[in-house]
Amino acid sequence: MAYLKVANSTFERAFDTGREDARRDGGRTWMPDSFMAMLSDYLCGRKEWPAQAMYSWIRRGGKLCAFTCREDLVQPVIDMLMEKGCPFVLVKETTGNTGFLIRDADSGRVKAAADDMLKAGSGYCEITTGEMAGIIYRRAKVKDRSMLVFEGLSEEEVYYLQEEAGPALPGMAVGVDRMPDGTYTMTCHGESAFGIKGSGSFGTALMEAVMLSGGECADAVRERGKLRREYLKARASGFPDRDGAADRPVWIVGRGDCYVKRTRDGFEAGYAEELCGEVFLVIDAETGLKEEGYDKRLGSALSRITGHRCLYEEDEVLEYFRNKKDQYRGMKETGLRMLVRSASGIVSGKEERAGRNWVKRMTRYRDEMCRLLEGAGRGAVPPGYGKNDILRLRKIIRVFGLDMERSQPAIDRMRGIAVLERDAGPRRIDIEEKLAALHERHTAADRSEPERGRYRTGTER
Repeated sequence: MAYLKVANSTFERAFDTGREDARRDGGRTWMPDSFMAMLSDYLCGRKEWPAQAMYSWIRRGGKLCAFTCREDLVQPVIDMLMEKGCPFVLVKETTGNTGFLIRDADSGRVKAAADDMLKAGSGYCEITTGEMAGIIYRRAKVKDRSMLVFEGLSEEEVYYLQEEAGPALPGMAVGVDRMPDGTYTMTCHGESAFGIKGSGSFGTALMEAVMLSGGECADAVRERGKLRREYLKARASGFPDRDGAADRPVWIVGRGDCYVKRTRDGFEAGYAEELCGEVFLVIDAETGLKEEGYDKRLGSALSRITGHRCLYEEDEVLEYFRNKKDQYRGMKETGLRMLVRSASGIVSGKEERAGRNWVKRMTRYRDEMCRLLEGAGRGAVPPGYGKNDILRLRKIIRVFGLDMERSQPAIDRMRGIAVLERDAGPRRIDIEEKLAALHERHTAADRSEPERGRYRTGTER
């Protein structure tokens, strides 16, 4: 996803609506003429759908709305705008602040969608082992303790599912286990896998993981999985330097301009700023290793970065920020996500005929998704669906230029994922219940025991 990079002063004039040269009227934002000229020049040569739609809107005299965004929320906002069909322009200033320009006609539904996104994004899903996930649900007060187990997942698919687990299963837990053959299994609560009110669907996230890892975006997804694996390994070890020690500094960078530098005595948090073609690393805060709340502060600083990667020399860091390529999801990847989510919305409900048999429901959902995506790729209407369903999916394929032939191996792989069911285990019994049950058994035994010293007759035996 490309973006328009502007100077700090230009960004402030365009996004600071409190200034005199950024006038507001009825929620609309009038940009300075100089900025609008720069924006038109930027948009007119781009071929992506959002840029073309925004350029056409501006040419017709349409007004714009602007809002800024934290770096860690940029990608979710991009995904949300794409899914809602709202064209936009991503604008970044040299110090790293990020803003979005949208059509004023879209401002109402964008605000509503953003509120929903923030609520879903605040959900936390615990990542643990399959056995531990069962224990968590065994201890919870849930009537249905059936767990779904997905076998044969790749490392890239698992990493994607871990990132999507929060929005799909807020407040829940999933288990991840590595098998001897190098594949992975993922365990989740059966009832929760089909979506909770206000959340997504784990089944949809699974389909996205398979399509993105095995389709035309496989290389990009594989590279991100590799970087995430390296980052998690480094973080678990305290970010060691290339020699495996803590003597030399390590920089953690990502998609935006923020960075964290692990030093011998703690860490620094800051951002990269470009001035006259040169990149400077500006320190925002320094935290000592022995300061109270060090781990919490480090975690907070790292959470501002997305797409983490570790660098080991300052020259590497400066070169990275100087020549940093666009690292947001590309149009192809965004299109595949939209295709899967739209197909999932069409399929939703067809699996409900299987009742509370979660394996049967998930298997039916998987098979229906495969049929529908194959039909959309060929332009054919599968039995049970309407022409408008296929037209809706074909539009996404056309707008994002998706090559469904390259995605066919991923669709075939969907059918090969084994879905099993196991029980989370018996319901937890509190110690008071155990003592009460033990007392009842002893009382019943005492009532049935013959009086002391009395001999049983033959009929009493």
